[in-house]
Amino acid sequence: MPHSRTLKCSAKRSRSHLKSLLTLFVAVFVINACAAQALGDETFDLTFGAGGEASFAGTAFALQPDGKIVATGWHYTDPPAEGEFSVWRYNADGRRDVFFGNRGRVAISPTPFSDVAAAVAIQPDGKIVVAGYSYADSNPYNTLYLLLVRFHADGGLDHSFGQGGISLVQNPYTRTIKGLTIQPDGKIVVVGSGLRADVSYCNGAFMVARYTSTGQLDPTFGRGNNDHSPGIVLFYIANPPFTPCLIYYSELRSVSITPEGKILVGGSYLRDAPYRGYFVVAQLSRTGKLEFQKTYFDGRDESFDSGFSFLQKLPDGKILAIGTKVARFQANGELDPTFAPNAQLEVSSRWLINGRGAILPDGRIVHARTSDLVSTTNTLISVLSGDGIVLSHLVKPYVASIRAVIAQPDGKFIIISGMARRYLNITADITDKGE
Repeated sequence: MPHSRTLKCSAKRSRSHLKSLLTLFVAVFVINACAAQALGDETFDLTFGAGGEASFAGTAFALQPDGKIVATGWHYTDPPAEGEFSVWRYNADGRRDVFFGNRGRVAISPTPFSDVAAAVAIQPDGKIVVAGYSYADSNPYNTLYLLLVRFHADGGLDHSFGQGGISLVQNPYTRTIKGLTIQPDGKIVVVGSGLRADVSYCNGAFMVARYTSTGQLDPTFGRGNNDHSPGIVLFYIANPPFTPCLIYYSELRSVSITPEGKILVGGSYLRDAPYRGYFVVAQLSRTGKLEFQKTYFDGRDESFDSGFSFLQKLPDGKILAIGTKVARFQANGELDPTFAPNAQLEVSSRWLINGRGAILPDGRIVHARTSDLVSTTNTLISVLSGDGIVLSHLVKPYVASIRAVIAQPDGKFIIISGMARRYLNITADITDKGE
């Protein structure tokens, strides 16, 4: 790859006072231009954070209409050595919003043990819904609670939701929540992992649950589809491509609502003996009936961070999915043969981890992931056309895992790893020598 090109901003000094004033004017103009430049063709916004970088806590993020960013995650506390369910908010310039909660952070402990916040979404009225799970006791392998919390826009608990703003559901066949979305009617759909009742056979299960706008499990969802509580749907690997059926772990990580009101979900499962990872994409009806389920080998062995973390139905009815790889599916979940990256979907790629991505307003796709090779580890950032053609590609020395890619309405995009940067564009193949 060609080396980075550095933008040089300088102004010549003149003996003439007039020339000095002119030079000063030019210098100020050029410095302002440089505020939107960095390291060759990696163009990011230096007005974001401090010097173009901001420190964000959390593992899941949501963009508010006013440009503020809500982050949520698990905050370790010692003592006691447990975890707090935490939410942070940042202003559009990347700085902590000190008017949210306690100087930018809200932390609650719904149970005596660890409480993990793993997904977040913003309601049209500005309220913040955060989902995750809580440990029922000190043994992490025992039953977990599904946990939903709703906050007012200022970080205060919304007492009209659940019990005092908190909804805890304990079910012997549900485990975690990893994805969240809000339907146009205000109902809340969450996805994650569960267990099959006959745990000796294919014990991994995918979990989808729907709540009413007030934080109760929706009795109209999933009724008659399984033997579990109304409001919860568990489904399993269809026709596993191996015998015997040994599913080590199944998890959904992404969910979106189609214009028709159907529920698209994406994730992964891991088979045992030997370990192999698989992508999963599925669709459920409005009432929770499974309409299709497709699985594809993700090209990795010993895979613990695969699967689709982003899933969206496109205006033409096709489905775009992003994880360690980018794929496009037809409306029935079959691979779209016209999408170039699909040729690489099931090709060996055990060195790719932590894939995140988003769609920009003009239809371009931003894809960030980590390449974990034996000799070196890098962060890879690509911008693709809507048809999957690579328009630009950036290789950066690895500093931390990719946590999120956030697309803004103005075409800018934020990539959060160890630090957060807001990019204006990436326009060429370059190699950055530093974070």
